[in-house]
Amino acid sequence: MERHAGRRRMVLLIALALIIAACTGSPETAAEGESEVTAGATSESSEGGDAAAGDFSDAPAVEIVFGHPFPAEHHLVVNVLQPWMDDVTERTDGTVTFDVQPGGALTGPPDAYEHPATGVTDMGWALHGYTPGRFPLTEVAELPFLFDSAVQGTETLWALYDEFDALQQEYSDTHVLALWTHDVGDLFTTEQPVRSASDVAGLSIRTPAPMQNNLIEALGGSAVGMPAPELYDALDRGVIDGLMIGHSGVPTFSLEEVLGTVTRGNFFVGTMFLVMNLDTWESMSPAQQAVFDETANRTLSLALAEDMDRVGTEAATQFEEWGFEVTELDDAALEEWRAAT
Repeated sequence: MERHAGRRRMVLLIALALIIAACTGSPETAAEGESEVTAGATSESSEGGDAAAGDFSDAPAVEIVFGHPFPAEHHLVVNVLQPWMDDVTERTDGTVTFDVQPGGALTGPPDAYEHPATGVTDMGWALHGYTPGRFPLTEVAELPFLFDSAVQGTETLWALYDEFDALQQEYSDTHVLALWTHDVGDLFTTEQPVRSASDVAGLSIRTPAPMQNNLIEALGGSAVGMPAPELYDALDRGVIDGLMIGHSGVPTFSLEEVLGTVTRGNFFVGTMFLVMNLDTWESMSPAQQAVFDETANRTLSLALAEDMDRVGTEAATQFEEWGFEVTELDDAALEEWRAAT
């Protein structure tokens, strides 16, 4: 009982810190964050950093098996992760290479963290919500109606990670390479418009994580956990009435073909991880590890968040073109949702 009470107190403390950070605003807007991070990444690439001068002549050859459940053409892979992996290989003089296994070929959504933690794979990426209950402190960042962008959410998530040892301990069985949030997520349905909080009652809504489960159930809906690659078929066959997802996820999984409405109110941002097996990390030389230290962590996390914001913003401009009925919740309307949840 005391252990659970201590965990609840820590969740509340982190939630309070998160709310204070969100209310005072991010230290930079998404656009400002993009220019600074992009400039920083370019500077590191051109100058090579300290690791470029490392000696890899005696470094072991390390092949990193990277399993994840997302499509090989996912925008985060194409725009950020593959260029980053290529950069790591180049900076380590070819001593570190990657064997990428996408689309659940090796690792399904529920295994994306467990596999690198136990050594089935060397590296994994997914949403924290795919393993509900395992990251209760991290998932506090998914509280509703807090963030305006993935960059803002990611900056706050890293501030919390740096401040709270208990949050870091959630990853004690892996080496963290990146933590970030996706772009703003809203409520989409196939046919039934959701114009008020009461309209959620009776609907079956896919939710990506426990925090959104609570939100939908508080409104009288039925929350259904389901990984993103399964959403198209579930919507098309009427298994669910709608879903909560980041704007970027709509074109990524071709959901514009099976959705008809969107209720916009900055409902949530979802958290994501990229982690490495501890034995794999420890098998590398200090020079190889230094390359990861210089290119991953906050730098990689913010680059991933920027890409989420970019794709999400582009998607939002196409809602009407796709034929969606769009309901915009202003501050007055959102009070109803906040009171209900």
